[in-house]
Amino acid sequence: MLRPELSHKAHNNSGIFQPIIAKDGVICGNWKPFSDKFETDFFLDEHDEVEVQKAWQEYMKFKKAVL
Repeated sequence: MLRPELSHKAHNNSGIFQPIIAKDGVICGNWKPFSDKFETDFFLDEHDEVEVQKAWQEYMKFKKAVL
């Protein structure tokens, strides 16, 4: 779920989705999956950056394993 006033942060007018961060079913930020460093933009206070960083580290391990 995402508040209507924040929908532009999840997708553009053509319906193309941005890389989002979801916590408990709520979209709370964006991240950059093609960056080699942890880059996020949280637009809701409902987040745990430590938890997201751990997930990003797991993603990086996966990314290195498959590339």
